[in-house]
Amino acid sequence: MFRLTLRTIVSHKRRMVSTVLSIVLGIAFLAGTLVFTDSLQRTFDDLFSSVYASTDAVVRSSEEVKTQAGTTRGRIPDAMLAVVAEVPGVAEVMGSVTGYARILAKDGDPLGVDQGSPNFGMEMNDSASSAWTTVAGRAPIDGTEMAMDKGSFDQGDFTLDDAVTVISQQGPRTFTVVGVVRFGSADSPAGSRVALFDLATAQEFVGQPGQLDSINVRGDGSLEPGALVARIAQDLPAGIEALTGQEMAAESSSTIKDALSFFDTLLLVFACIALFVGSFIIYNTFSIVVAQRKRENALLRAIGASERQVEVALLAEALVMGLLGSLLGFLAGFGMAKLLRGMLDAVGVEIPTGGLVLLPRTVVASFLVGTIITVAAAVLPARRGAKVPPIAALRDVVIEPKAFSTKRLISGLAVLGIGALLIVIGLTGELAILGLGTALLFVGLFVVGPLIARPVARVLGAPI
Repeated sequence: MFRLTLRTIVSHKRRMVSTVLSIVLGIAFLAGTLVFTDSLQRTFDDLFSSVYASTDAVVRSSEEVKTQAGTTRGRIPDAMLAVVAEVPGVAEVMGSVTGYARILAKDGDPLGVDQGSPNFGMEMNDSASSAWTTVAGRAPIDGTEMAMDKGSFDQGDFTLDDAVTVISQQGPRTFTVVGVVRFGSADSPAGSRVALFDLATAQEFVGQPGQLDSINVRGDGSLEPGALVARIAQDLPAGIEALTGQEMAAESSSTIKDALSFFDTLLLVFACIALFVGSFIIYNTFSIVVAQRKRENALLRAIGASERQVEVALLAEALVMGLLGSLLGFLAGFGMAKLLRGMLDAVGVEIPTGGLVLLPRTVVASFLVGTIITVAAAVLPARRGAKVPPIAALRDVVIEPKAFSTKRLISGLAVLGIGALLIVIGLTGELAILGLGTALLFVGLFVVGPLIARPVARVLGAPI
């Protein structure tokens, strides 16, 4: 029976291709999303680990305010610089300030993508433990100078000593470009456009005078980072906390990944839709196969094959096609992952360079999901095909079962009604309900389809 199954698949190449393709797209979305997500996680983990490699501790406010735009953390007074610097084991302290700043291109238009990554103004110093790596020029030293990330520098076609206008909440101001920097190994942090100033200018122009967002601390090597954080925490007032550079790197990486999570969710939704629709295509394909091969299956029964053997043979076809579709979809997923990276670059979200990451769960999920869906969709047609009586092999015309079913009609209309209701509710903004309603509407049409096919065909065929 297994050899017969393989011969049947090979002899019906067209049918095999249509069945396999119905599963390839969904698995490609699934595998591509998993590979892209894992690659993104590894890339940002490595990036922020390198950025905070020389930072042993970070001091910041412990107060958080959640807004529609995200979570905003309070500021701390810059007088804490002196307090932290006096802690035994501390070798260097650096104040950090971050705020809104928009770099204007030479033609006066804002640089970057409006709906892409954010635009920041930050402080910069020439410390060896700074998160910024200077690739040209030097760090700004007064209120007339600025540096910028290499991504912005290249996009704006700037040169050193150019006069560049930057807009913040304080209004527009013109600075002289004296430096070009990278954020770790990235030309810009996740595609953001960043203007950098000396600490005092950053506080006045994009932050708040006398206030810092955080303090980066480098130890003298006498204490482990955890012990240094514990020692610093003893001298901090209420509302201010300390954490290790490693903890800060993990948190920063998580923040970036959370900001991009909508993209992964969207892709997984597309994967589910493709697999959902593909399951119906497979079901219909195998239903047609069973109808076309009734006499063949009956002949197998007549020469001694049991119902179970015929059913297993049909399911074996589905298994082979499911494995093949999963394999092709899995391979296509790598191309999909590269395409996703290009899509983010197109909307202004630069992903730091890094290879694609393949985890075992991606392989298991791709083959398991593709194979299970294919075999599950073929179960009912296979059962119907196995129940054909041996006598049907001697007939020129096989008597079909009665097509109309009151129970099927009622259940189909009920599912259609529920699906339509959920779609109406979902159109108010509930996307999850809208997706469920659309799926139920599809299922309802599938259920009542055989009952209305003949009258609909008569109506459509009458003019012809």
